[in-house]
Amino acid sequence: MGLPDLRDGLTEYNRMLLLYRGAIREMTAVLENLGEEAQFSNRYNPIRFVESRIKTDESIVRKLQRKGKDITVDNIRTYVEDVAGMKVLCRNTTDIYRIADMISSLPNIEVLREKDYQCDPKMSGYRSYHMIVSVPVLMAGQLVPTKAEIQIHTLAMDVWAELEYEMSFKSRSTVSDQKLKELRECADMIQFLDKKMQELKNL
Repeated sequence: MGLPDLRDGLTEYNRMLLLYRGAIREMTAVLENLGEEAQFSNRYNPIRFVESRIKTDESIVRKLQRKGKDITVDNIRTYVEDVAGMKVLCRNTTDIYRIADMISSLPNIEVLREKDYQCDPKMSGYRSYHMIVSVPVLMAGQLVPTKAEIQIHTLAMDVWAELEYEMSFKSRSTVSDQKLKELRECADMIQFLDKKMQELKNL
C-alpha cells in the first residue's frame, strides 16, 4: 500500500517529510538540553531515553482511510498529527508529569493538545501521557511550524506497550479474551509497582 494520489505531488510530500524529520531533530536536541539542565540544577534527570520514528507511508494511508479522507499532502498535515513521533521514557509516574511540565514551559514549542492516559487509561490498560506539539523547523530560510507527537511513559509500561502492539497484529482467534484480561492485569500491576517504587524513593 502506497500513496497513489501523491504521484504528482511527491516533491511536496518529500519536502513535508523533511520538515517532520527536522521536528524530530529539534525536539531531540531540546529534550537532551532539558535533561542536562535538570541534572545540573537538581542532580536528577527524569529523562532516561528518547526514541523517535517517522510514520511509514502505509501507516499514513491507513490512518487517512480510517478517517475517510483523501490521500493528499494537505490531509496528512491536518489529520495525521503523529507522522513525527517521539517516545520519552522515564523511571516512574511522577517523572511523567515533570517531563510534561518541562516541555509545556518551553517558549518556542507550542503545545496543541494533551491526553492523559495515565489518569484515564485506555480499555486495554495502556497508560501514558501524549502531547501534540508544534515545533519551529527551519526550511528555505523560514521557520515552519511542524507537528509532532510526544508519548511519555515509564520504562516498565514501554515493555507492556510493545507486547500489546505485537498482540494487536495477531489474529483475533489466537488472542483470547482471557489473554486480553491478563494483559490488562499486567498493566495494573505495572502501575502499582511504579507507584510503590516512587514511594520507596521518597522515603
